[in-house]
Amino acid sequence: HKRAHTGDRPFKCEICNIGYSERRNLNMHRNKHHATAKVHERSHTGERPLKCDECDSAFINTSKLKVHKRTHTGEKPFACGHCGLAFSRNHHLK
Repeated sequence: HKRAHTGDRPFKCEICNIGYSERRNLNMHRNKHHATAKVHERSHTGERPLKCDECDSAFINTSKLKVHKRTHTGEKPFACGHCGLAFSRNHHLK
């Protein structure tokens, strides 16, 4: 609380250099403004930190891992309204 009065902002964003008086505010800033930048950066570096529990596959973000897991579970959440045929990915329905 004292930092609110002194103007001290020791927690700096390493991407845009904005300072915050509390670490939790810096973390909220990173999640809001830079999370997608970090994921995009992985497409250039080849980093794939999210591992599948069932096989050796790895992914750059949680949504890609979630879609992949359907290959193991057989889940097909996207069904055709006309014939009932179901797919694991939305774009296969189109």
